[in-house]
Amino acid sequence: MVEFGAFGDAEQATKWFSRQDNETIDYIKVRAALRDFVTVYGADDAQTELLALVVLRALVVSAAAASADTAGRKPFIAPAAKAHGAACRISDELRRNPGVSNAADSAKYTVYSCAGEQRPAPKDAADAIYRSTNLSGGVAAIALDADKPGAWSPLWHSAGMSADLNDLWRKLKNQLGSGLANWSFWIEWYEAILNGTPLPWELTHRIALQVTDEEWNAGQATVALRIDAIRTKLLLEKEIEQLKKQLSQATKQATAHRKHNNPPPLDDDHKVGAETITLIWADLEALEAEIANPNAEPSALQKIAQRLWAIAKKITRYCGGKIDTTLEAAAKELGSTGTRWVVGSGAVYWLSTQEGTQSVAKLAWQYAEKLLAGG
Repeated sequence: MVEFGAFGDAEQATKWFSRQDNETIDYIKVRAALRDFVTVYGADDAQTELLALVVLRALVVSAAAASADTAGRKPFIAPAAKAHGAACRISDELRRNPGVSNAADSAKYTVYSCAGEQRPAPKDAADAIYRSTNLSGGVAAIALDADKPGAWSPLWHSAGMSADLNDLWRKLKNQLGSGLANWSFWIEWYEAILNGTPLPWELTHRIALQVTDEEWNAGQATVALRIDAIRTKLLLEKEIEQLKKQLSQATKQATAHRKHNNPPPLDDDHKVGAETITLIWADLEALEAEIANPNAEPSALQKIAQRLWAIAKKITRYCGGKIDTTLEAAAKELGSTGTRWVVGSGAVYWLSTQEGTQSVAKLAWQYAEKLLAGG
């Protein structure tokens, strides 16, 4: 528990923050900023969207840093400085517009809340944090965050704290959702943190580090495509890892089946099973190499996806089960089509790899499509 003393102004807030460790400061700062984000709401839809995007850029980088361990925070320092600078610059430009002046002020306060590498916290950040915590429940919010640093509990700790903020969030969410760009990821990301169930931090970290300045500057339509591709790639990597585990287990099961005193003859099922596991493994290795390439070739991904899909179809055809038809039109039969896959003692390990092979094939195809779309 971090000793917390109530304070009544920004000067007292600055003194209190100066006595805390960096991790606690960063955690409380970004949570204060996340609460304050809902005030970035204005009459002009286009300019509110611009403010929302630059503030979300600052928030996602700051949240990534605050969720990393001490050793893992360094990569986020430079991206955070860029993100904070861009948000403040744009909010300053828009403060003269009557339709978004209040939203622009809120945007700058929000960014100040999560910004700053100096210790103790600079006065502008302390002002913003004090403003944010007053807006979202006063010093009680800081007290609860300080009590459990790094816990990422629900953002608004009580119904009384969140009543007005919920209404602001509903308005901002509706405003963003009514535009042409796709804001669904940001809505999901923010509400997950709001509810105390953040999306996987690895995804937040990748977004913070991999979306380029040019992509952020191009606007939300471009950012949405890029995030979608980053997310699909991460899911694909996880599915490849899981399928490799399944293949290793299937091989062990098949080997164990034959290691008793009177092993049966090596039937067609086991022969083709071993051959097919080798084929799948080779394609997974090729797929890993391709997606690790910053200039991954969509056509290469599609070819691998088609081969894996064909294997999944064959396993299903001869061992039973359901096949998803997402890639049915694109799947091509492999060259070695003459072997009859008999349902025998190896059926269990055949089926254990069928769904994983389907999933990897679908995600590889989807990732190729997202790259083709500009992600």
